Amino acid sequence: MEHAADPSRGNYDDPLATPTYIIGIVGTVILIATVFLVQTLSHDTVESFGEKAAVHDYLEIQKLRTAQQAQLEGHTWTFPEEDRVSVPISEGISHVLDTYGPNE
Repeated sequence: MEHAADPSRGNYDDPLATPTYIIGIVGTVILIATVFLVQTLSHDTVESFGEKAAVHDYLEIQKLRTAQQAQLEGHTWTFPEEDRVSVPISEGISHVLDTYGPNE
């Protein structure tokens, strides 16, 4: 018993080899071109970032670190008009514990 082909269902044979090869080759070329484009753009970005980062001189960074360390370890006027001063954290903890006692 043979089944009659239903013409409304279309032809579901395997695709032809030539269009499949062409689509594969064109897709591969587009993929390779995209990878090279992204690599080139990201390489330019990394180089320009490196140039910007190299602008800061080592001595400038060292001065900034020294100033920050002095602020952390020393007493400074935070708001002189309000008579507020900043103290090192260890002194602040000691003062709070002396004033309010340990949390029990």
